[in-house]
Amino acid sequence: MPAYWLKLLVQNAGTTFSAIGPWDTFGAPVTVDVVGESTDFKRPGGGAQAQSVLALVPTTPSSLYGKSMLLTGVEVCYDSSQQGVSLGKVQLYRNVSTNATSVEAQATVALDSSPPDGNQCQMFTGDPQLLPTNGYAAVQLKVDWDAAQADQLLTVGRTTFFLEPSNTPAVAP
Repeated sequence: MPAYWLKLLVQNAGTTFSAIGPWDTFGAPVTVDVVGESTDFKRPGGGAQAQSVLALVPTTPSSLYGKSMLLTGVEVCYDSSQQGVSLGKVQLYRNVSTNATSVEAQATVALDSSPPDGNQCQMFTGDPQLLPTNGYAAVQLKVDWDAAQADQLLTVGRTTFFLEPSNTPAVAP
């Protein structure tokens, strides 16, 4: 998988950064192809209906280190319009970790248990969470695959994380 593609934009209301891959996958077997600035997830036909979880944990841009920022939302561009493919859930959360192998605290920012299907960019917002010095953003997409369909495909493109300045100090919890 390729390295993260990051783009930092400074706006009046805060900061955004976009990431495209690499995604981790869990659950039903899928093949992963990176096509330009998007990632195709393909599940071969056959077998029972199954679910896969796709997770993106982008690297926070170094220009944000030490700054007090609230993770407020994410915009995910995706195409789930193929028959037999649907999004079952999109969850944006903030993790806190003091080492590379464990998560000490997790807080959900946004959770949509019935996101719209189709070819679109969809915004997910909810309960803003402070990104402490050892915190990071992550988004998971649960994909439902229909066993009756062969060679199902879900494409995920640009994923943009939204941050806003905060007066709360960005210190380790």
